[in-house]
Amino acid sequence: MVKVKLSMIVPVYNAEKYLGACLESVLVGKFDKELVEVLLIDDGSTDRSSDICDYYAKRYSFIETYHIENRGQSNARNYALEYARGKWISYVDCDDLVVNDYLSTVLSLVEKLNDNDILMFRFKKFSEYREIDLDTNYNSDEVKRISKDEAMYDLTLKEWDNFLWNKIWPKEIIERVALPVGKIFEDMSTVYQYFEIADNIVVYNEILYLYRLNELSSTHSNNLSFRYKSIKEVVNARREQISFFEKNGYIDAKLNAINNLVYDAISLIMYTETYKYVKGEEYQYSKDVIKAYTPHIKENGVKIWLFIKLYSYLSQIFKFYSKIHFNKKFS
Repeated sequence: MVKVKLSMIVPVYNAEKYLGACLESVLVGKFDKELVEVLLIDDGSTDRSSDICDYYAKRYSFIETYHIENRGQSNARNYALEYARGKWISYVDCDDLVVNDYLSTVLSLVEKLNDNDILMFRFKKFSEYREIDLDTNYNSDEVKRISKDEAMYDLTLKEWDNFLWNKIWPKEIIERVALPVGKIFEDMSTVYQYFEIADNIVVYNEILYLYRLNELSSTHSNNLSFRYKSIKEVVNARREQISFFEKNGYIDAKLNAINNLVYDAISLIMYTETYKYVKGEEYQYSKDVIKAYTPHIKENGVKIWLFIKLYSYLSQIFKFYSKIHFNKKFS
């Protein structure tokens, strides 16, 4: 009996609009179906997503559906690991797409990995209102190993970032650190820990994943209270990440992570002062970050540089701008 090599985990929640397109993109191309399994974790959907999952599971022998009580994406991913048979794990969000021949490309790439390596590949953001190119050609020349220092630094760059879905994971590594249930940015809290455990980080310098800019998704919600909770969580996650980088000597990663934190700290201060939220621990930490930070236009851009200057020297103008900015955003 052939052993499953790759387990793709797809958490699903109320995604009837996009789920079919996501799964159809996965199915494009020739690949050995005995080497692959796709686990659809229906996280208590209340729309037609459950039926769509069941349809694909009945139609394709390598697709399985699990229906569970709604507890969030992290719990769904953790749940799937209990049933995943593959040595390697791929995550796909149910409203996103993968390029043509994704599965065959990934199966080829993992052949170049050692047991404790992590693979990272490029992604592209897209909007449903624009045409996207799903064609790709596997290019073994674009595969290279990078140092742990470079890998940690890459996590602080927008073109790589902390996402789970633009990486292929050894199951043995991600089983050692469970995703935190109930957090919105669970990937930012765990990916650097996985990188630290790995022997090598291997980069495939080609786009394999298409990230949908979906205004209905959790990370793009315009709900004010949700946005505020999200910003507090990301401030805490970056704080933990920066502490880890400093403790383990990843200096370049630490410095750039601080640059990233500044934007989130400013956002948290603006939300708190504009909408009179309780000035809790995250708020005070954010104020301390801004107070200690020296902005540079080249690193931060004019917008962030101006925000910091306004906050540092003209707090009343800063508050006035904040109110106009957020009233316009959420009106």
